[in-house]
Amino acid sequence: MVELTKNEKEWESAFNTLEKRVFSADLVKGYDFWEDLEKHVNIESKILDYGCGKGYSVKHLLKKGYKNTYGTDPSQVFLNDLIQEYSNFKLMDSSRIPFPDSDFDVVFCSGVLHHISWDDLIN
Repeated sequence: MVELTKNEKEWESAFNTLEKRVFSADLVKGYDFWEDLEKHVNIESKILDYGCGKGYSVKHLLKKGYKNTYGTDPSQVFLNDLIQEYSNFKLMDSSRIPFPDSDFDVVFCSGVLHHISWDDLIN
């Protein structure tokens, strides 16, 4: 049996805890995030894409009529053009979300958790 490092044990513990709160759509064959979102989320809901990157998901939802959809990312390079064109994107300062607490009905992220430091993830 391979002995896990302290960091690996912490990640294992975090994922066991997160498993109860976070559903990873990437691991489910045939799962359609967009179909599920449209089925369960009201078009008037306020939605945040945390770590939106180049804004593809936010733009997709805006085109579908989800006008209260926002994106945030720490990359100025990714957001430069988006901020010029849309008011729905805001630059993050490190891991701080630039919106008030409890401001959103739905928050999602894709390909983000591995970019967050351990201390920020568990707090």
